[in-house]
Amino acid sequence: MGIVLEGNIDGIEAAETIRTKFDIPVIYLTAYSDKSTVERAKTTHPSAFILKEPFGFLHKPFEENELYTAIDILLSRKYEEKILKDYDNMIFSILKSVSDGVIAVDSEDRIKFMNSAAEKLTSCNKESSISKNFYEVFNFPGLKIDISHESTLDDIVNGEVLLNSKTDIKTLIEGTIIPINDKNGIGESKIIIFRNKNP
Repeated sequence: MGIVLEGNIDGIEAAETIRTKFDIPVIYLTAYSDKSTVERAKTTHPSAFILKEPFGFLHKPFEENELYTAIDILLSRKYEEKILKDYDNMIFSILKSVSDGVIAVDSEDRIKFMNSAAEKLTSCNKESSISKNFYEVFNFPGLKIDISHESTLDDIVNGEVLLNSKTDIKTLIEGTIIPINDKNGIGESKIIIFRNKNP
């Protein structure tokens, strides 16, 4: 995509339309790489900006093999993204359908995911619970649990765990807390899996 096009929109606006409607990445072929142009272009498709400094631009004049290499790299990364997205969708579908309650939280204990079983046990609507603090939904009377490491709920509280739902129904539960670390071993999020101990 060139930055300068004939017509009512420029290449950056055209690239944004292509990205939004068709999810197709763009490589810019241009002589324009001033800071303001680069900043505008960066918003159109982040994956296009890994190819060559600055941010996925091929400057005119360029060699034909440079363009082929850039396209090859971009298509390879796009394929990898699709595989990861398909995998994430599969995991998401599994977590939605399991009979145990599942709540995923980020490093600051804000809820990022909640399945139907967790909704039922906590009497909390998942749409209104997303981004709330975990302890606003996962309520233990007079108790705050540490969800910073892998363990069972019984290990953490040293005894039976009583969950108090939003409708004031108290349920004896059991479950597991699983920390999810990044590639450097730093904790980024946690998954809490729990169930009624006496169904």
